[in-house]
Amino acid sequence: MLHANIARERGRCCLRCLWILIAAFLPAPAVSDVTWLPLRNHNPFLQIYGLPLYQGNPVAPGQTRYRASFDIANFADSGTSDNETVTLDGESYFLTFSVRRGVTDWLELGLDLPLIAHTEGSFDGLIKNFHDLIGVSNARRSGPENELLLAYAYPGGGLALTSSAQGIGDLQLTAAVPLLRNDGSDMPPLSLRTTLKVPTGNADRLLGSGGFDLSVALYFSDRLTVAGQTFDIAAFGGMLWLGDSDYFSGVQESTVGFGGVAAAWQATDRFAITSQVVAQGKYLDSAIEEVGANSVQGALGGIYRFPGSSLALSLMFFEDIFGNATADVAAQLALRNYD
Repeated sequence: MLHANIARERGRCCLRCLWILIAAFLPAPAVSDVTWLPLRNHNPFLQIYGLPLYQGNPVAPGQTRYRASFDIANFADSGTSDNETVTLDGESYFLTFSVRRGVTDWLELGLDLPLIAHTEGSFDGLIKNFHDLIGVSNARRSGPENELLLAYAYPGGGLALTSSAQGIGDLQLTAAVPLLRNDGSDMPPLSLRTTLKVPTGNADRLLGSGGFDLSVALYFSDRLTVAGQTFDIAAFGGMLWLGDSDYFSGVQESTVGFGGVAAAWQATDRFAITSQVVAQGKYLDSAIEEVGANSVQGALGGIYRFPGSSLALSLMFFEDIFGNATADVAAQLALRNYD
């Protein structure tokens, strides 16, 4: 077991270094319309809260931006403390429909509607083989394959899901206000975004929290040219206020800080590469890292713009860089329009 843990940590250390290098040195001759990929936390017990998706600049007045994204996340983890237990074993799917509309030159409105399914899954064997290939230990994946058990228990409360669940998740209503504008550019370098999460999902089935959540964040973006190379960069930081959830109000935090950075590289006229890193504070006051720790999550993806069309297809892969409070393995496929 000791050797397995050492091997697992060595593998994770290599992956962490890879993400850091990508985020730090990604060159970027940039596009005129960069939309950052909608990174999220897929942890079954944390995705019920209203962390906003990674968002870009507000949409121009009179324009509408829409996107459909499909996420797959696989879990195989567990943890215990003196009086708590958590088991994450299964697979979750998220189909999210997003709309953003530039109402005026100072206001964007939008919404995100997720459809969520928690299932036994079918990728456990493939993930084990991939971990073997890159030298990451499968010690935590030694149990039965393709079974569903999502359970968290603490003194006085908890929730366990042992059968598949699917349905509408919690709706998010968004608004954005540009605070600054570059001269001669329609890309505001600084924007204020707020998101209100409405409890439309079934909390009994881990499709929602049962409470209202509110987030406020500042988003910064810029375009830099260094040594003849153009960089599109972005950063954001904000605070999420958690309303009382149906099952975890006894241990949940009242606020969660979050932030992130991103860089984009237009490799060809139609293909771009983006790298993003997002950090989150802990949601639950738990001694178990899988639900009670800060986390840093990385994503690397590509965006392809179809010729003769206003549509773009993106593919993104997620990795938990630091902390176990995010999914071990996740990927996203999304279709969106652009200007």
